[in-house]
Amino acid sequence: MRSSLPRLALAGLLLSVAAAGCAPRGARTARDARPAASEAAPKLEHVSDSEEWFPFEQIVAGLLLDEAFGTLDSIAAGFGPATPLFLDGSSRERHFYMALAGENFRVSKGQRARFLGCLKRWRVARPDSRVAVSAYAYTMAKLAWDERGADVAARTNDRQLSRFEADLDAAWAALAPQAGERGRNGGWYMAALRIGLGQGWERGRMMQLRNDCLRDAPWIENAEGMVARALLPRWGGAPGEWEAFAASVAATSPDGRGPQRYAWIVTSLQEVHANLFRETDASWPVAHAGFEALESEHPLSVTLPSRDARFAWMAGDREAAKAEFARLDDRVDLNVWRSDEEFLEARAWADEPPS
Repeated sequence: MRSSLPRLALAGLLLSVAAAGCAPRGARTARDARPAASEAAPKLEHVSDSEEWFPFEQIVAGLLLDEAFGTLDSIAAGFGPATPLFLDGSSRERHFYMALAGENFRVSKGQRARFLGCLKRWRVARPDSRVAVSAYAYTMAKLAWDERGADVAARTNDRQLSRFEADLDAAWAALAPQAGERGRNGGWYMAALRIGLGQGWERGRMMQLRNDCLRDAPWIENAEGMVARALLPRWGGAPGEWEAFAASVAATSPDGRGPQRYAWIVTSLQEVHANLFRETDASWPVAHAGFEALESEHPLSVTLPSRDARFAWMAGDREAAKAEFARLDDRVDLNVWRSDEEFLEARAWADEPPS
């Protein structure tokens, strides 16, 4: 199933989105469920919390492509501490800016250029819109990283690095006039943290960004994850530096949600390591406590217990994994698991008696 982004007329927008039957990039839903590996294996129900937040992203992207800039500004004006989170605890503001960058859609270069053109026209049409500035900068930073790729600099060619640097410069030029102001929106921090990672900002500057984000938009759940990425050895951090930062977040977060924030950091870094808990000094007990707290806050989530189960499997915690699999029953979120087979392998391991 491929995601599509037709130009949606504002009239009937919700109906058009619902009828499109689109799925987020990389996601599979219950409609995509294929037979299990053997006839004896249970039939799995492929579900994901993305089935809640993806229609929201489609609506936001449709509004951008229809150049309904005033409506987008009005939506963003409603973001705040009372804005409901999605089932997995992710924020509407984060998904809003991801949608404006086309981050979770399968789009061609031409379609992405269309997104960028709309963002530029938004800035011209509404020069006082801080949302337009943040959205443009976030999208330019996303483009920069897409062009560069995730490899270390030694494996990145000169053309990639040149485009990367130019796009990040353009992104920061848009954000910089607001850098000294208080009360910046969450999208501003999302963009700035991504730019700072790419431009190698010094540690104190990144930490200040994180602290300011906690003050102005504490609901942006991946802010600490972006700082942790900047502390990875591949980006110039010292061995053990990101782990020390994450431990500090868990112990000293002023909002009292340190373990939950630790769980989000672990989630942010999972793609960097094959097994985070064997390859680094990440603390599984702290991460597990964070996931359990998140699951208590969002009891309808499928994604959160799926993540907890997968990490428990990686960490070798059979008891925790078995409890999460019992909660999931035969549901599987393939945004978390690489395949049905990995899910079944981990669940079979969790059911084995201790040796």
